[in-house]
Amino acid sequence: ISLAPGAIVVHADPAERGRCALALGRLLREHGERLEPHELVALKALLAVHAQQANGAAAIALGLAGATEVRAELRSRFEAQRDQDPICGLLAVALALLGDAEAKPSIDTLIDGLTLERGRLLDAADALRILGDARSALVMTSRMDDADVFSSELHHALADSIAAIGDSSSIAPLIDLLADTARDVGVRGAAARALAGMAKRR
Repeated sequence: ISLAPGAIVVHADPAERGRCALALGRLLREHGERLEPHELVALKALLAVHAQQANGAAAIALGLAGATEVRAELRSRFEAQRDQDPICGLLAVALALLGDAEAKPSIDTLIDGLTLERGRLLDAADALRILGDARSALVMTSRMDDADVFSSELHHALADSIAAIGDSSSIAPLIDLLADTARDVGVRGAAARALAGMAKRR
């Protein structure tokens, strides 16, 4: 499975180049194959393109393709662009796909920061779910606790990630949220969703 050597690099439209990159990453992941050297070069070149739909797609494609050799480079880009939306969220997901546990504390800060930016938070919750560290469930529960202005989509994303990775340490704070009738109904509903998801795993 391979794209033509120039398909990702020379196409004039960044969006089309991004679609080619994602297609390659998905195919390689589905078939358990590795990037060819020219494909790795092409994706790394696409990372540097000044168009977020292109370099974000390149990052995800590298993650899907299991290109562990670029973990350090992606982590460096993530740290440098952590306050830039939406690329930092996509880089977080790419690092999670590559199993980069060293990036987890920084991904936690995307959840635990002051931002209410939808894309960043959705991607960060997804990345933490992929990485699967139960301590991150506590970070997400804490953020859900003070996020009455979140949309239902964000509440559900946090709840689903907590459900996937939470352990017994998450139960008490979630029950407290659920039982607090002064809380926003969205927060209480998300707590219930997380608890129900955790119960299904047992």
